[in-house]
Amino acid sequence: MRFLPWLILLVLIWLAFRKQQNRAGDRPSQDFFRAAGGAANPESKSAEVMVCCAQCQVYVPQSESVLKAEQRFCCESCCDKYSQTQTQTQSKS
Repeated sequence: MRFLPWLILLVLIWLAFRKQQNRAGDRPSQDFFRAAGGAANPESKSAEVMVCCAQCQVYVPQSESVLKAEQRFCCESCCDKYSQTQTQTQSKS
């Protein structure tokens, strides 16, 4: 029971410190996003378009996809596999 008043005092000091920080505008979360080169509010950043790989059906950002023969792929190996599959299908016809 002797520690309860000390605990309450520490919580009150911590709350006062947090309130003072918010008034000054020093928010660690905003500083983190600014230092990372992003916006202060991560939700305000628009999402990138996701595209589906023609071979394995995995969704990847459009900027990271590989475009070949009007098809989008997640990587070069899927692009090669797709080309081989198309070649085999065409030779059987």
